[in-house]
Amino acid sequence: MYFSCLKLPIVQRNPNPPPPPPSPPHQDEAASLHGMLFRQAQAGPFFLGLFDKNTSELLAFINGTLCASTTLEHDTMSTHDPDGSTLCIHSVVVQPHLRKQGLATSFLRAYIEKVLAEHPYTLLRVRLITKAHNVGLYQRCGFIFLRLSPVVHGQEKWFEMGLDRLSFVEIEGREGRGRGREYVQVDAFTSQAFGGNPAAVVFCRGKEREEKGSGEA
Repeated sequence: MYFSCLKLPIVQRNPNPPPPPPSPPHQDEAASLHGMLFRQAQAGPFFLGLFDKNTSELLAFINGTLCASTTLEHDTMSTHDPDGSTLCIHSVVVQPHLRKQGLATSFLRAYIEKVLAEHPYTLLRVRLITKAHNVGLYQRCGFIFLRLSPVVHGQEKWFEMGLDRLSFVEIEGREGRGRGREYVQVDAFTSQAFGGNPAAVVFCRGKEREEKGSGEA
C-alpha cells in the first residue's frame, strides 16, 4: 500500500471562523465539528491527512495549533497563535480497521519531521496531552513525560508529553535525546509493557533525567 501525506481539503466556507467556545469540564472528549473546522481553516499547515495513493482513501489524520506557551493549558489549546513557537497536537486519528498495525507511529513520526522541516526557524517544540494507554505510542515517537496535565477534558486524568526540536533525531529508528521526569507505569492484565489496562502512572521525585530512547512497548 502506498501512502501520501497531504493537507486535507478545506471544507469550511468561512475563511475566518471564530474560535470554538471553551469546553465545559467533563465534556465528552471528542472534538466538535466546529473545533475541527477552526483548526483546519486557521492552522492548515498543521492539519494533515494520510491517504492511500491507489484509492485516495483517507487512512488517518493529525491536526494541531500553535501557541506561545511552552506548556499546555486549557486556553492555549482552544486558540491558534500564528506566531507561536509551540505546536500543540490535538488529534491523532486512524481508521478503526487499520489500528494496532504501527500506522499511527509511522504517520506521527513523518508528521513531526514534515512540520519541523517546513518551519525551521519558528517551530521549537511539540506538546500534547494523552491518557495512559497511549503513552507507548508517543514514547516510540520520541516524546517524554512532562507533567500531570491541568487540562480537564472528560472524566480521566491526562498527561502532558513533549519533544523539542533539538532532541528530535530519527536515524534508522533511533530516537533523539530529551529530558523528562522519571516515571513508572503500572499495567494490569498483561505481561508486556503498555499491553494491558493502565492501572497507574507514578512520577518519581528528584532530578530530571536524560531520555535515551523510547524502548520497545
